[in-house]
Amino acid sequence: FYYANGDVIFGKVVVSDHGSDAKVVRTGSFTMESSLPPFWTAGGDPATVIHCWPGAPGDNDGTSWRHAYTSFAAALAAFAADETKTELWLGGTDAFAVTEPFAIERAVAVRGGFTCGENAPEERPFTQYATLDGGFASDLVTSALAAGTLTFDGIAFRAAASHALVKTGSGDLALLNCRFADCGGVGPTIGAGVNMTGAANLVVSNCTFDSCLSSQGAGTDTAD
Repeated sequence: FYYANGDVIFGKVVVSDHGSDAKVVRTGSFTMESSLPPFWTAGGDPATVIHCWPGAPGDNDGTSWRHAYTSFAAALAAFAADETKTELWLGGTDAFAVTEPFAIERAVAVRGGFTCGENAPEERPFTQYATLDGGFASDLVTSALAAGTLTFDGIAFRAAASHALVKTGSGDLALLNCRFADCGGVGPTIGAGVNMTGAANLVVSNCTFDSCLSSQGAGTDTAD
């Protein structure tokens, strides 16, 4: 339970001897002197942002950090179904298990690295990632975006067979502060981290590629 500073709590003390009836010996109230944790009131604009954090204690409707979805699959489904939502924020340090590959076909942003007390991406400490663990599934994320920019920011792609991210279509792709680890190594793979085709722009900023294995372009491979 969380109580705000100034909340009044009522209680009673009950005692009993062995073999005797319980007796109320004292009742009363006291005023809380405390502060709520940062996630209680923090979050992005609920009109455009869906939040996901496994530790959220609230209503799990994605509207704030307190009420974030605790399931990545549920958050992703809600994000895909509502075109008014343009940002998916992933909080905490626990890895998100991706039980099956998924596609994103809109010009949106998926951001991680939140400590769940932020109201804007600029407030992140940039000391952690949100990890998408593919369990060595093939082609963890795919997109055939035709226009605009698909952005991944503060995301770690881990344990993806073949490719972590496959991008086709003429829409652009931006990878900011991302990490690709333990990807590829299954069959003749081209671009184990990122495989991108189509007349599109690719922006890579402050990203790392670790143990990405392929026959060509281990980290990234692009072609018109």
